[in-house]
Amino acid sequence: MHRVLAALSTVFNISTGSNSNDNSNNNREAADRYLTLFQRSSIAWVVADRLLSSTTNAVTSDPHPHLSTPDGNNNTNSIGDSSTQIQVHFFAAQTLHTKCRADILQIDPAQFPSLRESLMKFLLLNLLKNTSATRAIVTRLAMALCCLAVQMNWDTIIDDLLANLQQSPLEQQPQMMHLVLSIAKLLPEEANSHRLLLVDEQQRRAFVQKLTLQAEQIMGFLFYCASHSPETRVREQVLTCLHSWVRHVNMQPQLIQNSQLIDFTFAILQAQDFDAHPGDLFDLAVDVIIELLRCYPSDRRENMGLVQKFIPLVMALGCEVQSPFRRAVEEEDEDGMRDYCRIFTEMGESYMSLIMSHEDLNQVQLVDLVLACSAIPDNGEFIDIVFN
Repeated sequence: MHRVLAALSTVFNISTGSNSNDNSNNNREAADRYLTLFQRSSIAWVVADRLLSSTTNAVTSDPHPHLSTPDGNNNTNSIGDSSTQIQVHFFAAQTLHTKCRADILQIDPAQFPSLRESLMKFLLLNLLKNTSATRAIVTRLAMALCCLAVQMNWDTIIDDLLANLQQSPLEQQPQMMHLVLSIAKLLPEEANSHRLLLVDEQQRRAFVQKLTLQAEQIMGFLFYCASHSPETRVREQVLTCLHSWVRHVNMQPQLIQNSQLIDFTFAILQAQDFDAHPGDLFDLAVDVIIELLRCYPSDRRENMGLVQKFIPLVMALGCEVQSPFRRAVEEEDEDGMRDYCRIFTEMGESYMSLIMSHEDLNQVQLVDLVLACSAIPDNGEFIDIVFN
């Protein structure tokens, strides 16, 4: 604990001495090397847990006054302010994430349940603080929990989290909803990450297959969150979670086709006022539609129901006189034009089999939309989008 805190204080450049800049840089590099080696060690599990358990007073205390810091002083370079405590806790959360990804063999599988309980405890503690600084810690801890879920084959994690949400006190439910949305978004990403090292790759495939079976439950939960919470942050989380599941989980096209989340997403893209959706909501909706177009092309027979649902929805974004794309062109809204152009060109590529079909499917309308994108007078950016 003492050595890690001393190294962290050096890396954070919290110095009480009068070292020269050269000495400070050398000390910082040495401390950084030490912390990197520390994160690979088996003792890092225990130290990271205790760092996360520490309060400001615990962080500033010197448990081993006889030990020296990397620069040879007995001073701990006290790191007691709240901002530094956040940095210490983030380092500890990052360490646990790294360990759960790659060093799980350092601990006995019998310890997995207690590790899971510790991660959940730290998650809830930081979640209830609800500050922008602690959200980064929550994200790292959630990533660690997702890695551990795959490592220990905790395939009921979604069910357990939703049960915890329902059973939580009413005043804590908004924050619990944020937590469930964060974990639900990160779970398929961590499960499919090449950095997650498993003893048996079959374990990963089995876990991802389990996610496929839980897709309908997740889609229902996401729509519930989108329709019952007016909070922008919740709706952004809904879209990022949906994007993650579309990309990483082999969901049935019929499930997406029948989901009201599609209408929810297109309603954002149809907004009459481009500023009606604050934050990143509009851009996230664009990303979701593009990912759906990429993952469910028209050349697969099983996708045709979803394709037929998408065509009029996308056409409505650009073909009508009062469509949002035409309005963006009139108002010279470059961000809006760029986003709609991305959708139209992605649809043209994904639905190429329909464009080239001998049947009359009104393909000219889609081609005209793509050409309209390339005809926008600018410095060539929109032509690049089309031809790329």
